[in-house]
Amino acid sequence: MKSKAFAIVTVVSIILLVIFSTLYIEWEIDKITLSVDRLDTSSENAAEEASRIRGEYKSSVCFISLFVTHDDLTNIEDLLAELDGCLRVGDAEEAEVVKNRLISSLEHLRRLSGMNLEAII
Repeated sequence: MKSKAFAIVTVVSIILLVIFSTLYIEWEIDKITLSVDRLDTSSENAAEEASRIRGEYKSSVCFISLFVTHDDLTNIEDLLAELDGCLRVGDAEEAEVVKNRLISSLEHLRRLSGMNLEAII
């Protein structure tokens, strides 16, 4: 009887952890995606804004990395660095392309971190 109770508690705990992590990751991705989407690559303070977004991402990636593959997170971090670099040299056209790739990568991360059977097993 004790082993059945332990098994049930374990399964319920895993399901709750998956739900919590999914909601948290989606909230973080929404926040970062909205910031990137609002970024005006032609404005004078775009480089500072991109650096702020990159800092936000770095502060949340520690927790997100517990539940998501590192390749996807590295790809997003690389795109954030590329966006920051383009804006610092004043290449607004290339920055807009990188911005769109970054939004696409964030949406891909959202799909991967959603509630599904793979997240539980």
